[in-house]
Amino acid sequence: MREQNVASPSPQPQATSRMMPTPREALAPPDVARLLELRQTIAARDRLLAERKLDLGVLRFGIEQERRQRPSAAGSPARLDPAHQAHERESLELTEERDRWLAEAESLRFMLLFALERLRGHAGGAVSPQPALEDAAP
Repeated sequence: MREQNVASPSPQPQATSRMMPTPREALAPPDVARLLELRQTIAARDRLLAERKLDLGVLRFGIEQERRQRPSAAGSPARLDPAHQAHERESLELTEERDRWLAEAESLRFMLLFALERLRGHAGGAVSPQPALEDAAP
C-alpha cells in the first residue's frame, strides 16, 4: 500500500500585539480622502435616485396613456408593465449599492472618531462626536 503525503496545513499568520492602527495612522490623509470620496459618491447616487423617481412618474404616465388607447390593456396597472418593473429593479440595485457605500462611510467615520479620541487620551471611553461635559468651559 502506498503512503500518502499529507501536506501540513499552511502556517497561520502570527497575531501581532497591535491589531488596530495607531491614532496617527488611523488619521492618515488617505482615510479622510476616502471618506470625502464616499460622501460625494453617495450624494451623487442620491441625486440619481431622486431623478429616477421623477423618471418613473413620467414612465408610468406614458404607460397609462398608452394603455388607455388600447381597450384590451386599459384595466391593467402600469406597475405590471415590463418597462416599469425593469426601472424599479434597477433603482433597487442602485439603492442597495448606495446603502453599502453608506455603511462603509459610517464605518470609516467611526474609525476616525475613535482615533481622534485615542489622540485626546480617551481610548477606554465611549466615542462621542461632541465634547464631554468635563471639557466644557464654566
